[in-house]
Amino acid sequence: AYTRFSDLQLAEAQAREAQIETALERVRSRTLAMQKSDELADTASELFKQLIHLGIEPNRLYINIVKDETGEGEFWITDEDGSKISMAYSTNMNDNPSMKKMYEGWKAQNKSLMLDMKGKELQEYFKHLSNLNVPFRGGLSQKRRLQYIAYFGKGFIGMASPDEQPAETMQLLERFAAVFNLTFT
Repeated sequence: AYTRFSDLQLAEAQAREAQIETALERVRSRTLAMQKSDELADTASELFKQLIHLGIEPNRLYINIVKDETGEGEFWITDEDGSKISMAYSTNMNDNPSMKKMYEGWKAQNKSLMLDMKGKELQEYFKHLSNLNVPFRGGLSQKRRLQYIAYFGKGFIGMASPDEQPAETMQLLERFAAVFNLTFT
């Protein structure tokens, strides 16, 4: 019985890894097909779909491309349902404390970062996004927002949620960021 149980566990782990590899390949293919930066919108939507397929349910997903050493960044942000990205949003990440933490993690060449925003920090973050005209539905009433961020050479991939995500979330984002880094370059 124990051998059978071990075999089932191994089969489940292998099936899960196959799901992850399939999702990574879909994002890799979409990224390789990019010809212009405005195609990041489609890539972010594909990434969002693959995360949901893997059981991770972010509120919003974004890809940031760091433009220069002054902190200028271009954010490609999905709608709150991940269906599409209407446009890119440019901002200097030093203009907001939460975004500055994201940027400093990139400059330090960290692998990932998790921000747990509440209270004043969260309200300042939402105000900054509102000033950029980032659309929100119910997001502004949130009392907590967790940002899961995985870095790559030219920026970072992030996802936001009012709820904690499964333990494997950061590992998955790091894997997607590594694939994105290779194909984006």
